[in-house]
Amino acid sequence: MFIDQPSLASFLFCSSLVSIYLTICLILFCSFFFSLRLLYIYRN
Repeated sequence: MFIDQPSLASFLFCSSLVSIYLTICLILFCSFFFSLRLLYIYRN
């Protein structure tokens, strides 16, 4: 079975891009949720 090298490299590149994107989204969501909780505590 012959594995095409450029397609494998592009697949690894895309998967790493997706993982970086998901990590950034998770961090943004957590910080947003935390700031919302702080605002809620501060207003009460």
